[in-house]
Amino acid sequence: MSELNQTHYEVITTVEPHQTDLWNMVEKPSPLDRVEGNVRQKEDQLVYRNTSVPYENIADLLRSEVRKRYFENTYDNIDQISGWHDKTLGESSGILNDLLGGLLDTSNDLLGGPMNFIDQMMDPKTRPEDARASLKNSPLMEDVNYQVEASPTYLSLETVNRTKIPAVRPVGGNTLSISNINETEHAPMGAGYLNSVGHPGFPLMPWPSLFYLQLDAYYLEVQGEYARFEARSNSGDPTNTGEMTYVRQSSNVVIDTPPWAKADKLAVGSAESISFDNTLVIPIIVPSPQLLAKGSPGVGDTWRYKNSNSPQEECTVGWNNIGPSPDTTNTNCISNGNLPANS
Repeated sequence: MSELNQTHYEVITTVEPHQTDLWNMVEKPSPLDRVEGNVRQKEDQLVYRNTSVPYENIADLLRSEVRKRYFENTYDNIDQISGWHDKTLGESSGILNDLLGGLLDTSNDLLGGPMNFIDQMMDPKTRPEDARASLKNSPLMEDVNYQVEASPTYLSLETVNRTKIPAVRPVGGNTLSISNINETEHAPMGAGYLNSVGHPGFPLMPWPSLFYLQLDAYYLEVQGEYARFEARSNSGDPTNTGEMTYVRQSSNVVIDTPPWAKADKLAVGSAESISFDNTLVIPIIVPSPQLLAKGSPGVGDTWRYKNSNSPQEECTVGWNNIGPSPDTTNTNCISNGNLPANS
């Protein structure tokens, strides 16, 4: 027994530990198989140490056999643990497929559609050369062409003023009340996210201890508003062409009055700008080979690195409103998947 204990002590204190990449723990084959190579480097040195070959006595034979049996048991244990690891990965994939069903495929479809549209618009072969499009003619009208224009053309997270976008108006659309064209700003778009689960995520598979999966769910909220949106169409032939323009912007709608009226114009209503609001929930599954009491940080949690300047935040802050005259000094964290403008 003392000989066996001495062999075990020397193995655990002299065999070099095997280092592997983090992602190798979640792939097949198991990197634990490579530990066996480090152990075999010590086998011949320890099994036949202080023995004569051929054996001169029974004591040398028994001593070598005990050591040899120890290493064989060690290899069997390594193979067994490695097999458990490979089996665990296979069962984990099956369980996740049963739990999530087609959720991931659906998410890919949701994201794939917009990406395909962007690819087509950026591809010179499919991108339209002219902003003006054509409609099929009808028995009542000649060929019809139409053109859509928006201000600003590209929505961004930065405010714009009348110097950059002449269509920018103050609240109510009264441009006469502006003493400086740069005093009025327009917030074209607001975006933010909310980590509804919280750090480090919801544990999907706390079993077995060799593998761990966490689920994060992010609410993405996007809002936007055009300062001016118009669609122009014309029909006819080169000798006779008629044109009509449809405009949407935040302003009052007035009509000219007859000369005998008390006022030159009569307000008959108001028009609203075209705006949009969209929310998307994105589930993210993070694998980790560590099993910690409060969860293991994911690969995207860059704040956990000392050399990273990324803060640990559960959400982003956004303006309280979009459109004309935004209050950019007052920002709040989004809640329940909505920007402060809707909260």
